[in-house]
Amino acid sequence: MGILKGFFEDIPIFYRYFIWHLGQNLFVVLITSVLLGAILSTLLFFNIAKNTQPQVLLKYALSSVGAFLPIFFPLFEFTACALTVHLFFRTKLNLIVFTFGIPPRRLVLPIFLTSLGIGLILTAYFEFIYPYAGYVQKVSYLEAKNKPLKEGVVENFWYKLGKDEFIYFRLINLKEGLAFGGKYFKVDKDYQLEWIIQIPRAKFSVKKDKIVVTADKFAFFSEREKKISRELHLELNLETKLLKVKNPQFFSLRELIGLLFLAKDIGLNYYPYLWELVKRLLLVVFSVIVPLVSVIKLFSATRNEEFFSSVGFLSFIFVSFYVALLFFQNAVNKVSVNPLYGLLLIVPYLFLAFWTIKRN
Repeated sequence: MGILKGFFEDIPIFYRYFIWHLGQNLFVVLITSVLLGAILSTLLFFNIAKNTQPQVLLKYALSSVGAFLPIFFPLFEFTACALTVHLFFRTKLNLIVFTFGIPPRRLVLPIFLTSLGIGLILTAYFEFIYPYAGYVQKVSYLEAKNKPLKEGVVENFWYKLGKDEFIYFRLINLKEGLAFGGKYFKVDKDYQLEWIIQIPRAKFSVKKDKIVVTADKFAFFSEREKKISRELHLELNLETKLLKVKNPQFFSLRELIGLLFLAKDIGLNYYPYLWELVKRLLLVVFSVIVPLVSVIKLFSATRNEEFFSSVGFLSFIFVSFYVALLFFQNAVNKVSVNPLYGLLLIVPYLFLAFWTIKRN
């Protein structure tokens, strides 16, 4: 009984030992993935690029790693979990734990806390780093191919026409060729407003070195009168710095929420922005579930065949999540399926987690 009592007192040491090795393996897997990702990005760059300047190559390789690897982070977690449990399996430490009557589900709390911490880090990454990495990757890709960025949205577009006239749009959708929430106004030498044209909706296009803005109907206001005109046509000189074009994946979580409500207000298709939010939420929740299922399922194996068959089974299950994610994304983009239905993709994995914990 003294030995058993001592073992139970040392259980926190066992947890720390397990988490330590899990962290080491996760670090090795991440470094290996980053190196492989950088090599593959470099090879792809030379395959597609017309502009092979070193700074463009460096931006493309590093930003590609930052934009794509986090999406597959749950698979890296699974690999690290399999390596860690295999260490215990090889050294028979899992059998020693079983000898003292301790079920694998006793690992649930430390693994859950660890994976929850990882999920929070991934959330912070999606908020602060992922949007910037995605934008730099897209821009460097287009720089390499000598192509302009013409699909996405532009927020808060300002342009000065001559000395005293300005045009502003709250949001521009380049793919649909539409601009919303516009104002075209003139000020005097003291910057007092002389007249203003409200442009709720206009057509917006980029043609070679020109930006063309046209509106069928707008409201004209001045100190003396208000009148409704039927036509507006402006041609502006194109300066690429004016158009910071963003696709949904280039926005932070907070920006996506704000843009989602803005798109709903002005009648723009908000599904792409809602889907980007849902997709990131699914990946964060999946990153919490994967270590739980992996460790509990693999730790309960007592034979080589059982361990490797469990690895194969979980590999199939986890890769299936990404296949389902891809199919659903195509459904959102092509058939306009409500992105909220995508939350159902995580339900089978929640059941799998509860079933695995209860059974072991």
